[in-house]
Amino acid sequence: MSRRMTFPDALWAARESLRLEQRELGALIGVATRTIARWEHGDALPRGNVRSAIVAAIASRDAARAKDVAVALDVPVPTPQPPPDQAPKVEALDAAVYLAADALGVPAAAARPVLARFLLHLAASRISLDEARAKLKP
Repeated sequence: MSRRMTFPDALWAARESLRLEQRELGALIGVATRTIARWEHGDALPRGNVRSAIVAAIASRDAARAKDVAVALDVPVPTPQPPPDQAPKVEALDAAVYLAADALGVPAAAARPVLARFLLHLAASRISLDEARAKLKP
């Protein structure tokens, strides 16, 4: 029987296996690099929706590592989703970042983590982009 990994160990192992820097993982889930470091050192634990966002970010790249992190955080293990037939292209995502940044009057670098977090929340709540668009219409 294998022993259950602690959250700091599971997070570090997942990040290392995905070859992500702490700042890159932080940008994916919308938290500071220092926050990732504190989690990995066991100085703090994530709270609320951030726990699901961490698991969703890792699951999008490695389901097995996401399961380890989900178990360590005591959150539901994500079910693998088949890739959509019409996945957005990287260029389209970059365009969305620049449009959002322009509309908000902020640099694109500031808008990117917010948009990434928004998309992770959509994925975690299983809301499609069409459903989100319909709910956001004035």
